[in-house]
Amino acid sequence: MDIRLPVRPQSLRQWLVPAALLAIVAICPAHATRFPGPPDPADGPPDLILVDGKVFTGEPDASWAEAVAVRGDRIEAVGSDERIEHLAGPQTRRVDLESHVLLAGLTDAHVHPWPTYPRVLLHYDPRAGAHDPRADLDPAVGEVESALKAAVAKTPAGKLIAGGIGPRVLDHAGADRAWLDRLAPHNPVMLWGFTGHGLIVNTAALRLLEIAPEAPNPPGGAYGRVGDTQRLNGRIYEYGIWNADRVLYGKLPMSALVDAYRKFASQKAAWGITTVQSMGTMVPIDRLVAALDRSAPPIRFEIYRLFMPRHDVGESWAEPFPAPQSPHVRILGAKWILDGTQVERGAYLREPYADRPGWRGHLNWSPDDIRRILAHSLKTGMPVAFHVAGDGTAAVVFRQMLSLAPAAVWRARRVVRIEHGDGLAPDLLRQAADLGTPVTQNPVHLSFPDIMRERYGAERARTVQPLEAMLKAGIHLALGSDENMQPVANPWLNIMLAVTDPMHPDDALTRTQAIMAYTAGGAYASHEEDMRGRIAPGMLADLAVVSADPFTVPIRQLPGIHSELTLVGGKIVYDSGLLTARSPIGH
Repeated sequence: MDIRLPVRPQSLRQWLVPAALLAIVAICPAHATRFPGPPDPADGPPDLILVDGKVFTGEPDASWAEAVAVRGDRIEAVGSDERIEHLAGPQTRRVDLESHVLLAGLTDAHVHPWPTYPRVLLHYDPRAGAHDPRADLDPAVGEVESALKAAVAKTPAGKLIAGGIGPRVLDHAGADRAWLDRLAPHNPVMLWGFTGHGLIVNTAALRLLEIAPEAPNPPGGAYGRVGDTQRLNGRIYEYGIWNADRVLYGKLPMSALVDAYRKFASQKAAWGITTVQSMGTMVPIDRLVAALDRSAPPIRFEIYRLFMPRHDVGESWAEPFPAPQSPHVRILGAKWILDGTQVERGAYLREPYADRPGWRGHLNWSPDDIRRILAHSLKTGMPVAFHVAGDGTAAVVFRQMLSLAPAAVWRARRVVRIEHGDGLAPDLLRQAADLGTPVTQNPVHLSFPDIMRERYGAERARTVQPLEAMLKAGIHLALGSDENMQPVANPWLNIMLAVTDPMHPDDALTRTQAIMAYTAGGAYASHEEDMRGRIAPGMLADLAVVSADPFTVPIRQLPGIHSELTLVGGKIVYDSGLLTARSPIGH
């Protein structure tokens, strides 16, 4: 489920935060401080030491320490204050952590860093939410009409109007192009499903998006039609949406992209995030890389490129990858969105939806296409990240993998990862573990338990969106926000959701498990477990000093955590000033 709100950055707040507080647990870490003796002599003293802290190393045999020494872009030593202080020289910078917790830098393992574009946003009547908690996230058709009329009255002709919608509008048969044309004949209008997998537009928006009135369906997507004709009814599905996005974002000036990515990276660093794994941004790949190069991001960007072939999936493999110039930007592989989401009933299920008998969702790509993608990945070593929401989709992927090679080969190669995996039922968890496919879950998806129970029914809903069950099955778990905007992109909000789990609290993670998934789990997902994700000698000095102890702070206070000091490759990229103001150069 690719939750995103390019047009309504506040729309999840009323829905998400109350749901996140349904379950309260408190888990404290077990402290251990046993480390080996002093390191072998090195070429001079460290550049930086961080002392008097609570250092969560993530190492199974010695999880806690007091201090860390950094030389260049690497961690030189970890241990007691006395041991690390002994390594310092006259020019070593000393930062007193004042008992703050030091973590390995967080990895947002599934994020969409989309910029915004010029538009007028729809604002729904806040009074409606007093009687209907879904009003802001999932407005009724009447509320959309009222908001759109108000926006049209104050918006110049030709200017884009955009708003967020949910299942109530998407399920309404009359919510189409003709409806929007009556309400806004002179403005492009785009209504986005809050998951990013549903879009309704009017005629003016079709022109803006360069979609012909009777355009054929794009590969991986579809356009709704008027009756039995070829005329578009304004409904756009799956890859049709993202093709439209490419056109829209392709119109943004480079300066707007550069500014957006600078702000995005700064916000991530302020939370303690040092690496983001970008999953299929709709900005064309050459413009994305150029904008990131110009923005000189302080954090690491790992990009999974979303291919959008015009005729056949094989076209994608002939497209050249741009070569990023920034040392913090890498293109890791390909992203393929294999199905939709449960919210719009687009996730492909093995059994019909409980609230739509006979309907199982659909695959965006055929089983044969999926097999060809897997075969290319296995042959070339190009990693693929598969959006997999439904259990039917997971079953197809695993079946095609095994048709190409034994499970042991896939475990050794590690070229496939699963994004979301909401439908991984117990039998599919065992297959995922046997095939060695890491899974990136998004705790924000747990915020819609009522919708999930409606879609699956009470019995099946007990096993959807697994968290701890993945770890018990032996799957490497990473966590990501699936967003780039407040409040959903906050890793500490997602950690709170992971340790409370509004969907099924008995499957919640412990705080240690959640933090490990946001650190070591994210590193493993991109084959970097020997470089980052833990605090140990030789690892990259990607570190975050956080404002409160995430292992002991009351659950409700987790989303308020931020970084006091964030380092990427040994360099300070975010500094609140709380600690460093009293840490001058010298020992």
